[in-house]
Amino acid sequence: MKVVFINRYFYPDHSATSQILSGLVEVLGRTDLLIQVIASRQQYDDPAILLSPADHYCGVEVIRVGGRAFGRHSLVGRSLDYLSFYIGVWRFLLQSLVTGDIVVAKTDPPLLGLFISPVLRLRKARLVNWYQDLFPEVAEGLGIRLPKSVFRLLAAMRDRSAQGAVANVVVSERMGQYLSR
Repeated sequence: MKVVFINRYFYPDHSATSQILSGLVEVLGRTDLLIQVIASRQQYDDPAILLSPADHYCGVEVIRVGGRAFGRHSLVGRSLDYLSFYIGVWRFLLQSLVTGDIVVAKTDPPLLGLFISPVLRLRKARLVNWYQDLFPEVAEGLGIRLPKSVFRLLAAMRDRSAQGAVANVVVSERMGQYLSR
């Protein structure tokens, strides 16, 4: 059995989700656990820089899946980046997961747990959602303009993924305002 962490960014990137995951991996790399990290080849601040497709960090295997590099400057570009990352993650998980593996889906990209759930069910792997931002509530709070019905649909989809997970971990002080609604 292995534990697979998935987040779009990972060391040497300096984004918040990358730093938190990298810190945990530094500790877990010293254990007997078999750990893998799946990340994109991009860096948060400069999506044009492509990192190596395979790497090791603190004794942990890092797999970097390809993806588009449209960047964070438009909702369409960001959505295409997310989609290409989801596809790369799907391909890797289909090839590498075995029964009993644990997959920890972080918050970048949003709704990651939802999109990988079908592969996990097929491979009989278990899902843990590690929320740092609660999507779509954070997007709505930041003023992203979508119809209320779209926000409700996205929240329902996220909740469905959470119900199918073996655990849902929330790591954020600002999340309390959204969880109390």
